[in-house]
Amino acid sequence: MSIQYRNLVSVLASYSGTGSNVTLDLGFVPSMARGYDVTNGALGWYWFQNMDGTATTIRGVTEGAAIATISNGAGGIVALDGSAGTGIGLTIGTDTTINIAGHGVIVHAMR
Repeated sequence: MSIQYRNLVSVLASYSGTGSNVTLDLGFVPSMARGYDVTNGALGWYWFQNMDGTATTIRGVTEGAAIATISNGAGGIVALDGSAGTGIGLTIGTDTTINIAGHGVIVHAMR
């Protein structure tokens, strides 16, 4: 995970999919975040703070696929509040729609 750009209201970061949980230490828990798979250009995901504990919204961008959801219990995205000493931001779960091993993802997160 690396920070590409930071300003007062947002962060642009990137991560490489591993298939295991990925910690994004953004410096804050975002109110919303969106990701774009730059390896295949076909998938994007959206997460909003009020979705924490319920679901991650996934949309196939190039295929025009219908919006689907991934529950957090199935490897979705959850807020990372810093209480475990691992950072503040998001944890990308193990679902292979949002965390494909070897795929690069750009994330735009807003406060």
